[in-house]
Amino acid sequence: MLSEEPYFQQSRDVTVFSRASLQLTFDLLRSKTPQLALDVRNLTGSDPLPRAPEDGDDKNGDNFRVSLDLNKVRAVVQGLMEFTQPDAVDIKNPEINIMARALMQDWLILAHHLMSSQPLNPDLKEDQDQEPPKPM
Repeated sequence: MLSEEPYFQQSRDVTVFSRASLQLTFDLLRSKTPQLALDVRNLTGSDPLPRAPEDGDDKNGDNFRVSLDLNKVRAVVQGLMEFTQPDAVDIKNPEINIMARALMQDWLILAHHLMSSQPLNPDLKEDQDQEPPKPM
């Protein structure tokens, strides 16, 4: 069955981003947060995920698993939010704002996934695992 193939499952995995999405994220963030932008671009330096043989060798079809921590993903979302503000609309290139909004949605979905699968503060989890102090 085709839907069971790994390259079809990638499209449903919120941790998988295309090379184009990562490149656009880098381009948008690079002027204000260069280190964060570099962290995003470095994701494309790893081996891409496997893909369908019929996709050929076009690098634009590559997908990568995003392994950034929650704080960096949050910073990416905040950086992309700047492009969605009404005063950020570039009269010469309004498409950038539309693409930034769509891209921000992908990063928000990833942030939600990370928040639901990781404790926000590991110390809080450790405190919850301990028995409460007994009254005297």
